Amino acid sequence: MVGIGVRSARAVVIVIGVVLSAAGAYGGGFALYEGSAHGNATGGGMVARAGDASVLFYNPAGITRLPGTRITAGVTAIVPTARVATVFDGATTVEQTEPEIWTVPHLYVSYQGSPIVWYALGVFSRFGLGTAYSPDWAGRYNTVKGMIRTVSVNPNIAVKANEHLSLSMGLSWTWMDLCLTQKIDFSSIQAPDPDTYDADIDQALSGNGCAPGFTAAAHWRISNRLAFGISYWSKIRQHLTGRADFTKPVALQAVAPAVFNDTAVSGDVTLPDMLFVGLSVQPFAGCTLELGGIRTGWSSYQSLDIHYDVPILPGVSTTRRQARWHDVWRIHVGLAYRASEVLDLRFGYVWDPTPVPDATADYLVPANDRRLFCLGLGVHGKHWRLDLSYGYLRVKDRSVAARPAEGILDSTFEAGCAHLIGLSLSRDFW
Repeated sequence: MVGIGVRSARAVVIVIGVVLSAAGAYGGGFALYEGSAHGNATGGGMVARAGDASVLFYNPAGITRLPGTRITAGVTAIVPTARVATVFDGATTVEQTEPEIWTVPHLYVSYQGSPIVWYALGVFSRFGLGTAYSPDWAGRYNTVKGMIRTVSVNPNIAVKANEHLSLSMGLSWTWMDLCLTQKIDFSSIQAPDPDTYDADIDQALSGNGCAPGFTAAAHWRISNRLAFGISYWSKIRQHLTGRADFTKPVALQAVAPAVFNDTAVSGDVTLPDMLFVGLSVQPFAGCTLELGGIRTGWSSYQSLDIHYDVPILPGVSTTRRQARWHDVWRIHVGLAYRASEVLDLRFGYVWDPTPVPDATADYLVPANDRRLFCLGLGVHGKHWRLDLSYGYLRVKDRSVAARPAEGILDSTFEAGCAHLIGLSLSRDFW
């Protein structure tokens, strides 16, 4: 067991490093629900069903259904694309988001300490965002590039109260890194003109922070064929500190040297709480169907306020990006079927409504309601398993009215989609 512990610790360090170097991805708002290839393939249908150690991401109480020591590690690659059509002075311009591949790694370890007590550790990313446009596009005064990266370290303890009911509690520490770049039209700050470039100022904001949270979960095995799961992940109040760096035209630097100078910045953002629920049924041997949902409390995200230690303009030391998002339920249906002794087949469907109202929709999150179609397979031996998943995410088109002071033009978000490819490796020690 000492050897396993050392290897697990090394794996934690490696995965934390990978997560910190990887960018965010493409989820509802900027939430990520890609906990493992097994979970991806069933649309997240592991709240009431424990397939491997990645149940930690969905319902930590489910680890009591996993005897011995279990390790699951892997990654999901997400390839998003979208177009934004903008209208200014009667002319329409279509911008394609820059091609990127975002990665979301994961690592889970569970250990049975006694017949009724389990310990577990998860390292994963529950929030992330990656959006990039060409530097001179028409919407550059709102967003050129946005990136949010997070990594959560989540230890848990679970207790089997009896043969039917299991409970768990856990803590979490979430590190968050935020990078935002945009242009500022110094010639017309309140109504920027995308047809002019001479007075453009580049602004690059970066900041990071770390904050605690907690988890609580329950798993109820109602019968041999029916189970219910529920888990809660608390809000996380992040205080971010970092820098604002400005690049000004030479002419502007000469005539206005006291404005838009590099400075330290800070800001606060509350990452939402999440409630996972799921009901699974086994209609016949080897087949499990789960219906469930995830409520994400996006109403905690009302705005992003940035405080500049040195005012960027006379009397201006704080800027605000309005959000006013609302809570949403993400609904999933997942099916897992054991086709043979070595092969599992999985399918899933997800309806994921946007939390972003029309009044504050912007180019940082150019999305709308989305549908996700999933499939995957698991190939396994006595003590190991390889899981693969594929998901196709389709985003509903959306029109947004102009808000010139925020750099938003009359716009249509269209042809939004993403390909999600997951791989996980699992090893059992028992």
